[in-house]
Amino acid sequence: MKVIAFDFDGVIIDSSNEQYIISVMAFNRMGNRLRDTKKLKKDFLFLRNFAKVTEDFYAMMVMLSEGKIPEDDKKILQRRDRIVTTQRSRAVEFVRLFFESRKELMRKGFGYWLGLQEVNIKFIRMMKRLSAEHSLFIATAKDKETVYRVLRYSGVMIPRKKILSREDAYSKSEKLKIISGISGKDTKDMIFVEDNLENLKDTMGLGINPVLVEWGHSTPAQRREARKLGIPVLTKRNFEKQLLKITGE
Repeated sequence: MKVIAFDFDGVIIDSSNEQYIISVMAFNRMGNRLRDTKKLKKDFLFLRNFAKVTEDFYAMMVMLSEGKIPEDDKKILQRRDRIVTTQRSRAVEFVRLFFESRKELMRKGFGYWLGLQEVNIKFIRMMKRLSAEHSLFIATAKDKETVYRVLRYSGVMIPRKKILSREDAYSKSEKLKIISGISGKDTKDMIFVEDNLENLKDTMGLGINPVLVEWGHSTPAQRREARKLGIPVLTKRNFEKQLLKITGE
């Protein structure tokens, strides 16, 4: 039996549209006046590839409001981190408003809220099959209750204690250490499936077996870098076969 930890946003569910709506709501509640336009959404979806945690969405909105998006990946990451560091109190306030705005959307109805995003049905089906042989966990920056409700709605019964969320720890490395303690497995015996290369690179020091997916929030340049680092990249067409090979089946 293997311990497999999955990221949530980008791997199991595409929340980009929901996150865009909520980010604009939260940012404007801070006294800004960003208008919802096709260009704004297009630029947001591009910058989404560089967000690890909710505070990063604040940095994205600042860049969008200024109309200044750096030229390359490295500069985007540097600009993101500079904004979050120098405007820490505003980033924290944005996070509070972000989750308040999400709850407001969910109060309109769970079906309405879920309709703002896309569940990866084929991946969900694979998770159901894997759950019969392996111990599955979730490591996410999202809140626990939201993830639990979406998984339960999709037919994947993962207990709340096996969903490591923003309430449990800040970084993915911290979450994976907790998973190691719960499962009794050393991190070098665990598999972590992510769509964010930064998160995978951050966790590699744990000896984790990292796996990147080609969908979700990764760029072609990030996928090329992952392959150079020896990180397997699951493709849309053959992800189940590839993951089963990694688990030794």
